Amino acid sequence: MPRVFSEEYRHFRHIQKKKSKGRRSWVGSQGFFLAELNPDDTVKECLWACRPCGERGKGTSFKAQSTSSAIEHRRK
Repeated sequence: MPRVFSEEYRHFRHIQKKKSKGRRSWVGSQGFFLAELNPDDTVKECLWACRPCGERGKGTSFKAQSTSSAIEHRRK
């Protein structure tokens, strides 16, 4: 499984959840979802990272519990 940024984060698509339909929001096309992992590789928290900000050298991420923060960020 690929690691992203550090050993604690992985692309969310590489984390399988039982009974999950996956993430379907349009903000996924504007960035990517990351999972912060516990030492036993269980998901601690999910984040959304803005792709355009990352390309400009700004590491901007938001909690992915809802998409409202990501939507407000992309409107600016």
